Amino acid sequence: MSGISHYKLGNVNFHITPYMLLPGIAASVLGAVFLSSLGLSTARPFIRVVLIAIGLYLIWQHYTQRSFSGKLTKGRAAILGFIAAFIDVAVGGGWGPIGTPALVLSGEDPRKAVGTIEFTEPIISLVAVLTFGVILGFETFMWGLALPMIIGGIILTPVASILTAKIPKRALGILIGLWLVALNLYGLIA
Repeated sequence: MSGISHYKLGNVNFHITPYMLLPGIAASVLGAVFLSSLGLSTARPFIRVVLIAIGLYLIWQHYTQRSFSGKLTKGRAAILGFIAAFIDVAVGGGWGPIGTPALVLSGEDPRKAVGTIEFTEPIISLVAVLTFGVILGFETFMWGLALPMIIGGIILTPVASILTAKIPKRALGILIGLWLVALNLYGLIA
């Protein structure tokens, strides 16, 4: 639903999508294998601190309207896709929280950054779920928790994609930064 909504509203940058997605798929499998053998407790706080710093930088960048000169090349997009997908699966969140601000910091319009990440995220998630299912067994999934989340996502995704397309670039960049800071501060405290 998310991918379709952002695609229809023109929120997806298809020039970088394959360069992020293919390494992301490989990293998703590796992340699932890694997580199946280890715990999350060590890496999660470190990732949260990094994401808070990125969020603060995004707020500053869009509030002061300064631009970042780190243009996203195909190679950088591939590295970003790999890192974001691995952290997403291995630590429990990263494709959106790392991918979206990294795209914005590289100069991508926040609307296109959100749309591109949301367009590709279902594929990364599906690969991870299938890998976990093969390694751990599909019978271990908490379907009673997963299905309501999927239904809620289907209902709310069109609203989010329309808001993303309508919110001005500066305001959306600041909102992404605020969300990163708030979500990760809460994660560190809770």
